[in-house]
Amino acid sequence: MKPDTLFAALDGLRRYSNDLGVPAQHKPVLLLWLFDRLAERGSSEVGYADAHGPVGALINKLGGPRTLHRAADPFLRLERTLWQLSDRAGAPIPVARGVGGPQLLERGAVGRLRPEVEHLLRTDPDSLDEATRRTWMSLTPEQRHSVVDSAPVDPLSPFEQAVRTTAPRHRAYSRLVRDTGFRVLVLTAYRNTCAICGYDGLMGGQSVGLEAAHLHGHAAGGPDRIENGLALCVLHHRLLDSGAIGLTPDRTVVVSSTYRATSAAGQAVLALAGTRLADPVAPHPPVSADFIRWHTDGVFRP
Repeated sequence: MKPDTLFAALDGLRRYSNDLGVPAQHKPVLLLWLFDRLAERGSSEVGYADAHGPVGALINKLGGPRTLHRAADPFLRLERTLWQLSDRAGAPIPVARGVGGPQLLERGAVGRLRPEVEHLLRTDPDSLDEATRRTWMSLTPEQRHSVVDSAPVDPLSPFEQAVRTTAPRHRAYSRLVRDTGFRVLVLTAYRNTCAICGYDGLMGGQSVGLEAAHLHGHAAGGPDRIENGLALCVLHHRLLDSGAIGLTPDRTVVVSSTYRATSAAGQAVLALAGTRLADPVAPHPPVSADFIRWHTDGVFRP
């Protein structure tokens, strides 16, 4: 298999969307887990009995109602140009009505990336890097935050371990790990205060509910530089990353015309329009117009 063929298959994954138009994350999560398994073990082969716990837990973590066998969906439905699935006797398992997690367990289902896919990724680190990047970026910003920032499941999935570690096994993951020094730099520059609303909560002398946000997303190659950073409370960080709010070149807040809310708390977001960002303390520069432009063009929903 050639790299371009693999990348086209990854970009063309069939994924259903929920009522809000957010594509399901099941297939990308399984693929990221398999890429990590391949990098660690040299093979992506795994039984459903071993995969459904950690993969299902990560899928649950990215949102939606919790069910026991959520990993069954990508295990069954991942495109067979990338994936092969068989029972304990080696007979292929097709996608069929009535087949789910319990049936996969009963039949001893085993899946793996197709041999030609494995060979390419195992022998060409650049292709593994690019496959990981494309699959990671197919998640929404909020979904990526859920993987990197939220409280871990126990035990951590291999993919979560990879994106959280400061010494990743494979260079593909090094681009996904936030530099902890960036958080310290940004929060210090903004006096441990949200640049939008002024929130400055502390517990035990440490900031709580305050994060270092990237305008040009870290997972999309955005640099860990103060000009690309803002100290934001958790709410406003998520609103920024989802495109619900954005910034003008003169660093004032704009709110997406698609944003809706009925509660007083939800409508308070609408009142943010026109709010001027707080400036960092000298000598730190404010957020750059170039990074604001990247967010406006690629994330904000006008």
